[in-house]
Amino acid sequence: AEPLVAVVEPEVLVDPAAYGWFFVTAVDDADLESDPAAAPEETGVSDMVKEVELSQAVPSPFNPSTTIGYAIPAAGRVRLRVFDVSGRLVRILVDEEKTAGRHHVTWTGRDDAGHTVSSGVYFYQLEAGDKTLRKSMTLLK
Repeated sequence: AEPLVAVVEPEVLVDPAAYGWFFVTAVDDADLESDPAAAPEETGVSDMVKEVELSQAVPSPFNPSTTIGYAIPAAGRVRLRVFDVSGRLVRILVDEEKTAGRHHVTWTGRDDAGHTVSSGVYFYQLEAGDKTLRKSMTLLK
């Protein structure tokens, strides 16, 4: 059998040293992008994380799913929720005790009832310890 594609020069879009993890995807000649090759590993090493962190959703804009990374320096309750531009709760992604370290969760563009949400800007909010962090992401269909 012959390979259908050849490996080409990799393109690094972010400085890997600035992040505790990153995603690897493939893009073909038609600009179609694959899902991440493998999910980042969760670690329990608390000394790697000095403060609560919330990463930008990857990819954003997205369709149909995006992954949100976060980190906590100590074990504890974590809540990660998605809101629409009106401030209405769309989806609870995480609401549980988590170990210290880096974690990730994927949002598939669905609300808590399982319905697909419309295109637009969504906000996600992380609550961990005494910290609350917010960022935005865009769903394009």
